[in-house]
Amino acid sequence: MTFDEAIRQINRKAGHRRDTAAAEDALNLAIESLEADTFLPWFTLSEKVRGNTTEGENRVPLPRRWLKGYTDGELFYREDVSGKTTKLIKDDYEDLVIAFEGKGEPNLPTHYALVGNYYRLFPEPDDTYTLFMLYHQKSMRAWDNPDNVNVWLENAARLTVAKAAIILMEDTRDVKGMAIQEKVFAEERTKLMVRNTELEEINSDREMSLN
Repeated sequence: MTFDEAIRQINRKAGHRRDTAAAEDALNLAIESLEADTFLPWFTLSEKVRGNTTEGENRVPLPRRWLKGYTDGELFYREDVSGKTTKLIKDDYEDLVIAFEGKGEPNLPTHYALVGNYYRLFPEPDDTYTLFMLYHQKSMRAWDNPDNVNVWLENAARLTVAKAAIILMEDTRDVKGMAIQEKVFAEERTKLMVRNTELEEINSDREMSLN
């Protein structure tokens, strides 16, 4: 679904309104709300994004548009020229400070913690290492043309439109209309969660078959 199509749908579901600007605001707020949810589906995942450590600095800034790390693996480093990567172990920051404080010299990082806007690496890097990051990211929302669609509209259009219509109808206090769209939203969210679980299980089966 394109941005223009979504705006038309939102206004129609909100009582055939013609206020494009209000519908645009509602759509942006809907996507912000979906991306603030504890559940983030597969299509919000980034590709592996490359970054580098700095010798003597244990901080690596979070990538631009970062929402949260991927549960099954967030930070990796390239182990050899063949492209093989090894996953760093995530742990509590205070526990890592205690575990690594005064124990050995800077070296290749093996653990990390998320603190503020940074990954904190342990042990402190002794060189420049290439890292790869995998994370859920904020979607692009440049509505410059009808072809520039958003990932939520591509993969969960009814869910996104329903959420935006609910937000739009809050202004008019259309209780009946909101109730209809809240039902649609709940149903579509359940479908999306089921689909996400199915994809995770498929990927898990594939990984097991390769071992």
